[in-house]
Amino acid sequence: MEKLIAMRRNQEEYKTFLQIDENRIGLFRKNFVSNAARVFLYLQPKEISYKADAHTSVTISLEHQKASVSKLKDFYKEDNVIYLHTFAEKKPTFSLPINRDNVDDIVAFSDSPLKLTLYETISPDSLRCSTEGSESTDIDIKTSPEDSMDIESLPKVAMAQGFLDLIPYFSKGRAHASVKIILYPLDPFWDTGGCTITWDIYSLMPLLKELKLSNIVFISFASLFNVATNVLEDCDDLIATLSWRLKDPKKQMIDKIFICRYTAFSKKIIDEQNVFYKWESLKDPKLNNYDSLGIYADVHCFMHELFSDLLCTENVDFNIKDIDITRDFALVCNSIHRFVLTDKMQIALESYLACDRYEILVEISKQSQPTMVLLQGSIDTSIFMYPKVTNCSFAIQLKPPEISRTYLSRLKSRKTERSFKVSNTETSVDEIPKQTTFAIINICLKLPITGPAESLNEIFSLRDIQRDIFNNCWKREPKKISTPLLEGRKCAESYKSFDDSILQIVRYLVQNNIQSITENKPFFCAQVKNVMNLILPLIACDFNIRYTTKTNIEFMNLVTIVHRELVGRCYNLVEKIAKNWSLDLDVQIILQEMNLVKLLYHIGNENMSQHLLDTLDEKYGHNPMFRFHMFLYDIEVENFDSAREYLNRPLKQKYMDALFAIDLCEIYLDYMKDIQNAKEEGESNVTENLLKALKHYCEKMQPKFPVGWMILYCIYKKHNYRPGMSYARWKYENLMEALVIEIHCIPKSRWEIYNNFRPNLKTERAKFFWKACEFLLQLGLYCFARWLFDDIANEFMEVERYIIDASLKLAVKLVATNFMLPVPLLEENEDNRFSKENELNAFLCLVNGNIEYYRNPYGDDAMKYYASLLNIIDVTKDLRFQLGILRYAYRMLEEKQLEEALEAFEFAREIIDYPVIAYIGKAEALYFLDRLKEAELYFAETTRFSMYLPNVWAYLAVINLRLGQNYRALECWKYAHLNSDVLINGEILNELEKFDVKDISFFVDV
Repeated sequence: MEKLIAMRRNQEEYKTFLQIDENRIGLFRKNFVSNAARVFLYLQPKEISYKADAHTSVTISLEHQKASVSKLKDFYKEDNVIYLHTFAEKKPTFSLPINRDNVDDIVAFSDSPLKLTLYETISPDSLRCSTEGSESTDIDIKTSPEDSMDIESLPKVAMAQGFLDLIPYFSKGRAHASVKIILYPLDPFWDTGGCTITWDIYSLMPLLKELKLSNIVFISFASLFNVATNVLEDCDDLIATLSWRLKDPKKQMIDKIFICRYTAFSKKIIDEQNVFYKWESLKDPKLNNYDSLGIYADVHCFMHELFSDLLCTENVDFNIKDIDITRDFALVCNSIHRFVLTDKMQIALESYLACDRYEILVEISKQSQPTMVLLQGSIDTSIFMYPKVTNCSFAIQLKPPEISRTYLSRLKSRKTERSFKVSNTETSVDEIPKQTTFAIINICLKLPITGPAESLNEIFSLRDIQRDIFNNCWKREPKKISTPLLEGRKCAESYKSFDDSILQIVRYLVQNNIQSITENKPFFCAQVKNVMNLILPLIACDFNIRYTTKTNIEFMNLVTIVHRELVGRCYNLVEKIAKNWSLDLDVQIILQEMNLVKLLYHIGNENMSQHLLDTLDEKYGHNPMFRFHMFLYDIEVENFDSAREYLNRPLKQKYMDALFAIDLCEIYLDYMKDIQNAKEEGESNVTENLLKALKHYCEKMQPKFPVGWMILYCIYKKHNYRPGMSYARWKYENLMEALVIEIHCIPKSRWEIYNNFRPNLKTERAKFFWKACEFLLQLGLYCFARWLFDDIANEFMEVERYIIDASLKLAVKLVATNFMLPVPLLEENEDNRFSKENELNAFLCLVNGNIEYYRNPYGDDAMKYYASLLNIIDVTKDLRFQLGILRYAYRMLEEKQLEEALEAFEFAREIIDYPVIAYIGKAEALYFLDRLKEAELYFAETTRFSMYLPNVWAYLAVINLRLGQNYRALECWKYAHLNSDVLINGEILNELEKFDVKDISFFVDV
């Protein structure tokens, strides 16, 4: 750490530490000094199979960019050709000189395989022969050795090509391997067949003695998309250059550090491109071998995954969904560079990335004018400093350099008739595409750069030379033993992943009303593979332990058991979901009454709210949906101890459709508990515990749920941890188009009751974040929602930002006594009924009233704001203001300002979801105004709702007594006392005390 700090302080010392050779083709070069000894790698072709015409001479040349290839002879002469006409008599052996432990050689051989090219030379005699009588023969050609010089002087035609990768033989042991190499036709449409060569490769001395090869880096350039027409049509000598440069804009003019270059772009329809990647170092414009299988690496892409799992340039919309791969063109490159790192090079690279001062510059130019940059962009490589990240595809925004834009505007301002040839940065402004031009570049490491720099042979447990690990970094995982999870926990997680996947499938089928496989065959095909991958871990951790197998028949029987048990498990899951989703009368009653309970609680009528809640608990206490609703209610009102009791319930008693949300709520409860403990005990590991829980939730439990990743992103951003920010953003951005998980049959949240404000957002990112905010607010996870809001707060209008910010502070009780409240501008807009201005004014009144009500529920300040709602045009048509109006109405009723209360309740009757509240309030106001008949009608109206309200029946009893209807009063009083545990409102009892019992008479007929 001290060394890193010192490097940050002094850039020159840092560059000296890394000893970077800017002219070297490669990533990094550590100044490793050793007494390099020259050793040799020997290549001997043992067998060659190729069919050629009898009059055709065939030669195979061996070429390498770094090393000279020579035959073993009595005297030294550079000779790199195999003559097939003499091969059967004398099989040559070739040698390549290599400096042992030399970084230059490692870099050269890592990115440049040995190129093998097959040439055919037609002899003059064949020109006089008829082709009709010629016969194909094997390689046994009878040309004499003396004629070899004459053959060499004849023109040669390259027919086939292949390569031999030599980097696998760089090890601390002597190399010895037999390899079969195929040379493919240069033109895939040529019907010439291939050439197969079996090589014996060996070394008498190890090629490495002190150095360790610890990692492999692949950099692949896919294509350029949304390219301007002029560039698309003139791409013959287009090149892409990757270089390191400083992130600091003031220092970006400092010399760049070259990494690699890509050439040979071609214009193609996107889905007609070849999906195999080529070795950039093997491309040869003279041979035009770009489409030959002979230079293809063991790397390929899938068209259906071309635009998936991309880490895009931040805050840039590429409009990928608008790209039509069947019609749109792209500039296709599909080429790779490979860099093998030593242990010291890996340490240097890790230090390089840890400083976070450099980025990879991507420049598009023309080979004829390399200094004139057409397009440029940059790659932030900080994601590779996140633990275990080895592979990432980047979508990089490309645009003309800033200098070029200035030049373009100057050119445009000149009114001249002279025509400019479109070249480089002199592209006309009109030619710049409206769509975002971008490139896809993949960087893949064999092992995480943050891991220990150990030998690849040790990590992959390689005894002999195995070429597979050098071919690509996507196939194999390290075999090094790591600390495993406890078997029980691992198996439980496997079953949970299986259950979650089945629930997700069922949810998708229900939401899209899919009733047969033919309606969405691609979806089912994709799910078959997913479910298969989830079943295999279950067999390994559970079934194969309970039912051990030794033969194929036993395993077939095991598969039958697996099918039977998992089908039963899926059936039970579907049954639980169907039970939870069934919108029968009970479910409707639970939802309606829970909404009423919460609304009554927040307007201050806690007695009536508690009575309804007790009734619901008595009737539906064992219903999983009701218990989940109570769980959320406890979180909203910060009754965390009661909420935690729900988490201890068995899985069968939980609401199955909300398991993913329950897990997230548990993380929130633990976080709030840690905050409380930190205040009481001074603990400081709150963030650490939260990060551990969220990482486990996102990576293991709900990897396809974007909200968890977004919370993780905000935490990393809060602490300026760039690798974590890049990693979390990469995850959630690739889930923006994923299936949105919703919780069915959930009551209105506290946020919806207090302030269901919907801001007017423009960017897709802001809309996505706000949607996640609403999900968290629905669960009562206000701290998490606050972090997401803070990340997009600058995209809100000032008044919108205040409305959300103040409401969130109120939700977590962080409203200070000196919190300033803006005064709403109550200017009515007659031209546009309930315009945006009126809406914002109404929300300002509501939010300010809520804040004042929180400060002093019995004060008049809040009522002034709530009363203002009655003066705003068409508020009566919007349910979002019901809380403020009802609070005002009940306050007026308490203060016996009956006319104002009557007006407010009449106003509320048209606005609220549940008019029973307004009916009761209006009936009470009419009662105290001695308008008994009207009061009786409204009280009677409330009895038609599916709920038992004792105080309503008590009021009806009092009204009938006052009207002289004693028998009716007695019947109403009986209904009021059906539940003896419920106490009648004291105000009603006070009204009863006004009656003289002697004046109440009952006449009974005998």
